[in-house]
Amino acid sequence: MNKKFFISFFILFFAFASCKKSYANSNIAIINLVNIFQKSHQQALAAKKLEIEFQDRATELEFIQRDVNAKIEILKRNGNKMDINDRNNLEEALSAQKENFSNKAKYFDQDQIRRQNEEQNKILTQIKSVVKQVALEKGYNLVIDSSAIIYSNNINDITEDVLKKMDKK
Repeated sequence: MNKKFFISFFILFFAFASCKKSYANSNIAIINLVNIFQKSHQQALAAKKLEIEFQDRATELEFIQRDVNAKIEILKRNGNKMDINDRNNLEEALSAQKENFSNKAKYFDQDQIRRQNEEQNKILTQIKSVVKQVALEKGYNLVIDSSAIIYSNNINDITEDVLKKMDKK
């Protein structure tokens, strides 16, 4: 009796597992998240927005850098001819300006990275929402990023559908 039960159980289990497997394949889709991110107009808009947002600070840093380089050149050319007090004053001013530049550049980089991350997270949230919409419309239970897949066969790629919906937003 036990043998027959176990044999019946295993036959039913494997039959169910193979049915479930073929059912699951039809409800899985893949996307290329990097492709969607790079091609979305939201990413281009965010890049332009950040460029405008940081343009004044970048210009200021360029101006400071040029001024520092000019003072270094003056010091190289005329350092030996200059009065010792003038030379010391120029060196101190140059040192202070270099430190100011370094601090401003550091904060500029940190702020720029923080804002880029904020904008990327906004776009990724939009992509996630659109992927969910497309998946629900097409009846997919699972959507996986193609970069996480080593091999797939007969899996639907909904990248273009997501891109089209992203363009409409």
